Amino acid sequence: MSGIVTRQALLYIAAFLITWIFGVLGVLNNQTDAMELTDQGVKNMSILRMIFQHLQGLFNLMIFVYHKVHTLRTADESLSVSEAIAKVFFFAGQMEDKAVISNLNMVVDDYIAGLYFGKRNTKMETKRNLQ
Repeated sequence: MSGIVTRQALLYIAAFLITWIFGVLGVLNNQTDAMELTDQGVKNMSILRMIFQHLQGLFNLMIFVYHKVHTLRTADESLSVSEAIAKVFFFAGQMEDKAVISNLNMVVDDYIAGLYFGKRNTKMETKRNLQ
């Protein structure tokens, strides 16, 4: 699960960088002498900035849907990508996020163990209890 969250976080960071790189380059061009662009280069940079800044929401949506599709396909391997995407968009109310539920059960079990035994389970104790 940790690898999925890491991948998703890196994708969000990449989407942010792709979105704002042209704006940052435009500011650097105006404020410093580090870059020298022709008038056509400045115009192209402005066009790219206008296009990509408005696409940040689309990039974030794609990352969010990718994560949901991956979760659905992990739970049901017979599900195709198109079926999983349709389920995310059209039947979102019927979806169960099993990862969240299983993590919630671990939190509840840890809390109950703390109440009965006066201490919290560590990761190693939890792994031993599961085996």
